[in-house]
Amino acid sequence: MQNSFEYISLFFIISDFLCGFIILIDILDDRPQKTTEMTLVWLLTGIWASWIGLFTYFKIGRTNKINCDEDTGCMREDIVSAFSNKKNTDKNTPLEKILLSTLICGAGCVPANLAAKGFSFFCPVYSGSSVPDVSWGLAYVLAVFFAAGFQYAFIDPEQKTDLPGKTLRTALKFSFPVSTAWQCGVYAYSSLIFNFYDLMIINSWSFWFMMQIAMFCGCLAACPVNGLMMKLFSKKQPDKGERPLKNYQN
Repeated sequence: MQNSFEYISLFFIISDFLCGFIILIDILDDRPQKTTEMTLVWLLTGIWASWIGLFTYFKIGRTNKINCDEDTGCMREDIVSAFSNKKNTDKNTPLEKILLSTLICGAGCVPANLAAKGFSFFCPVYSGSSVPDVSWGLAYVLAVFFAAGFQYAFIDPEQKTDLPGKTLRTALKFSFPVSTAWQCGVYAYSSLIFNFYDLMIINSWSFWFMMQIAMFCGCLAACPVNGLMMKLFSKKQPDKGERPLKNYQN
């Protein structure tokens, strides 16, 4: 039974990277995102969300293909027209905007969890508590900072102040509750599954497959919090960069 589950886990892990690769190839095939950061967001989404992430990309994230002339290259109007369809304009539904914004936050949380788990495996730390507790704390700190970094990158340049610290503080105000909710979802699932450490080898295929499911739990927990934060920030007036106007659309 254990071997069968390992094979199932291996299939999904391979599928993760395959989906991320498909998304990246599609974007590079003259279907650019508005920003380089958004390309990275979709790549990471494909890796952790697998086939569901791939479906989400083709549903709400894929842009029109740019028709470039071999001699003159891509003109500006060609690039602008790539974002003229429903999926890439302000016509995105509120739920799509919330999901896209949550995925941006998740792009910071996912590498944070991977880095923390990898660090705890290769460099075990014992400080009076268990290794999982140490790795969870490290993952939370990294997730907050990584999510704030992605949030900062998606603030409208016109809303950024001359003081980078103030703009970063604004990004942190938005990303902190969302990344906290994401990690709470991850920890809630992990606390249930990883009580069976004797049945699951650390750094095995099944271990990382369980971590993938934990990412889904984190996303589900973060979506309502992200929607609430978007609603709260949308009520504020754009005063000197205090409102983080994000590129929710691709």
